[in-house]
Amino acid sequence: MKLFAVIALALIATVAAQEKYTTKYDGIDANEILKSDRLFNNYYKCLLDQGRCTPDGNELKRILPDALQNNCQVQ
Repeated sequence: MKLFAVIALALIATVAAQEKYTTKYDGIDANEILKSDRLFNNYYKCLLDQGRCTPDGNELKRILPDALQNNCQVQ
């Protein structure tokens, strides 16, 4: 019974971790964004509420504070 409870908790933790940060953007090359003035400025203005946000910008804005606070580790 205890083994079942441990396995169930591990599965729940795994599912919760997968829901916290999306893997949708794992393949993005951040250096390419940093090299491009247009892309960098659009994300920068979005994050500072000085410009319009794309859906990707809104997602970044939503998860960035928590990711930075937790060093991108799922808590």
